[in-house]
Amino acid sequence: VMEITPHSADEESPSKAIYGNSLEWGAFRDAWERRDVYWYYASLRTYATYLFSSYKDLSWDCSSTVHYTAPCSGCSSCRAVVVESTPVAEAPAKRWYQYLLPKIRLTTAQQHQHQGLLPPQPEIDYSVISNPSCGEVHQMGLVRVCDVRVNNCNTASNARLQPHEILLSAGPSDTSTTEFIKEGWQRNRAGSPSNNSTEIIAGSITITPTASCTNEKGEDREFYLDGESYEVRPVTIRSLPRAVIVFCPPVASTLSA
Repeated sequence: VMEITPHSADEESPSKAIYGNSLEWGAFRDAWERRDVYWYYASLRTYATYLFSSYKDLSWDCSSTVHYTAPCSGCSSCRAVVVESTPVAEAPAKRWYQYLLPKIRLTTAQQHQHQGLLPPQPEIDYSVISNPSCGEVHQMGLVRVCDVRVNNCNTASNARLQPHEILLSAGPSDTSTTEFIKEGWQRNRAGSPSNNSTEIIAGSITITPTASCTNEKGEDREFYLDGESYEVRPVTIRSLPRAVIVFCPPVASTLSA
C-alpha cells in the first residue's frame, strides 16, 4: 500500500498517516464527484458531467513543487543490518487420539499448510547490497496542471510497477475547455487517462501545492484517496511493499492429494 503523511504546521501534534492505493487531485476527479447531480441524463450522465463541469469552480490549477527519490527495493543505506525472515510458529500439540491414527506421509509444503505455518523464506542480508542512487532527492515543478495522480501496483493500469515503486502522473499544462471535455469522455470510454505529459516512477514523493488550495467560497479544495476526500495540503507519499500478510485456510483437495 501507499502511506500518505500530511504535513502539519504544528510540530508538536503531527498528522497521522493514511493508507491507500490511488491518490487523485484535480478537475477531472472533482467533476467525477459531481456526476450524481446529472442523474436525470440517465446513460448520458457521465458525458453531461464533463460538459457542464467545464465551467465550474474545480481544481483547475494544481501547480506544485515535487521532491522525489528513486525507487529502491532495499540496500545497505535504507535497510542496513536488517535480515528478513519469516517467523516459524510452533506446531500445535497433538491430541491423544491422533497417536492412534495411521501416519500419512506429506510433502514439506503440505506439512506447512496443514500445520498453518508459512513456508520458509530466503533470508535477505541488505547490508551487502549497494545502491548509490538510494535516497537521492530530485526536484521538479508541476505548472498549471489540472490533473495529478499517484498510484501503486495495486491499480489495474499500473500492474507493471514493482511493490516498492509508486507512479506520479500529471496531465498537460493549461488544459482548454475543449480538451477537458474530450479527455473526460475518453476516460469514460477507456477507463484510464490518455493525456499524461509527466510520468515519474519513484520510491517516495513529496507534493507541495504552490497554487491556492481554496475555492471561490473559501473552502478547502480536496484530493481523493481511494474515493475518500481529504483537504489539500503538502503530503509525503511512500510505498510499503509488505504491509500486510494474508493467511488463508488450507485447501482440502491439496491435503487429500
